[in-house]
Amino acid sequence: MPLRWPAARPGTVEVLEAPAEAVPAGITRNGTIVGSAGDFAEWTGWVRYPDGRVEDLTVPGARSSVVHAAEGHWAVGRVDLGEPNSVRVRWDLRDRSWSRLADELPWVTDVNARGVVVGGDRVVRGGDSRILPGGGGGRIGVGARAIADTGTIVGFRNDDGRVTPVRWTGC
Repeated sequence: MPLRWPAARPGTVEVLEAPAEAVPAGITRNGTIVGSAGDFAEWTGWVRYPDGRVEDLTVPGARSSVVHAAEGHWAVGRVDLGEPNSVRVRWDLRDRSWSRLADELPWVTDVNARGVVVGGDRVVRGGDSRILPGGGGGRIGVGARAIADTGTIVGFRNDDGRVTPVRWTGC
């Protein structure tokens, strides 16, 4: 069951209305919460709005949906549409509409308030997907973990087992 600890009321814990077996994955600045719920491999994404309303966050025809992160009025995750690989998607939380993200995006880890998505070695703006600099191929790889509203991205570089933190700006 999802819980919330309001910063304005230290020591207070609130039990939130959410689907059975709900696991929250993100919260936006206005208090909108996203997550996934259900049995293994049959998950359904959900969104809980600040007014307490809870709705599914999925895609028509999806076998399952998983939500990974949210910011502003955007959420990102993946859905199983019966294809060989899961489809990475971005939802607009204002109306729960969705769009498919670039197929070359290996996974999604974060989204900022402008809807810019990061995951693996890529950054996605709208329908455009670009590889982050510094990877070098072969035994050197990079991975994006989070993106700020300013566009700054943080992640890591793995140089043959030596992992170091990385920050990208202006990508």
